[in-house]
Amino acid sequence: SEFGGPVFDQASFFELVSLTKEQLPSLMEKMAEVLGSILLEIQATDLLLDPDRYQPLSGPQGESLGEAYEDARQHRDRLAYPSMLRGVGYARLEDVARYLGSIRLRLEALPDSVRRDREAMVACRQLEARYARTCANITPSPGCETIGWLLEELRVAKFAPSLASRLEKVSERRIKTALQRLSDS
Repeated sequence: SEFGGPVFDQASFFELVSLTKEQLPSLMEKMAEVLGSILLEIQATDLLLDPDRYQPLSGPQGESLGEAYEDARQHRDRLAYPSMLRGVGYARLEDVARYLGSIRLRLEALPDSVRRDREAMVACRQLEARYARTCANITPSPGCETIGWLLEELRVAKFAPSLASRLEKVSERRIKTALQRLSDS
């Protein structure tokens, strides 16, 4: 663990307690800051998803717009749920804040980019469906989890490139290759 655990003897235990006492206050402060950002992004996204705030269009563009709003709502619900902190863990909280920010940016740009949004949404959904099928047929593994995070990065790259990770390049091809390796193993 980040704090040196697990421990198996008394000396290691007291060393871990000391380290935790030193670092816990700054860790909690950082976590509170990130959780505050997450809550602000959830609030901003929820406002944009409020059906009273947008007028559905008629025709094919209106259907695409409705689909995009529903996709964004489902994406938001996958990221922000009651036990999110336990499910995501501290190490990914900043990423979750960025992913939620990408949903907000997507929704803000949506009225002017319905066609582009639909193309990106279809590409993401196809890979997410393939991912779900692949992971349903194998034992849960770190590889499955990694691909799940890559899919989140792909959504950021497609819907809000200004928030894309500079540490990790992601593409549909890279995810397809990773999925194939996972199903072959």
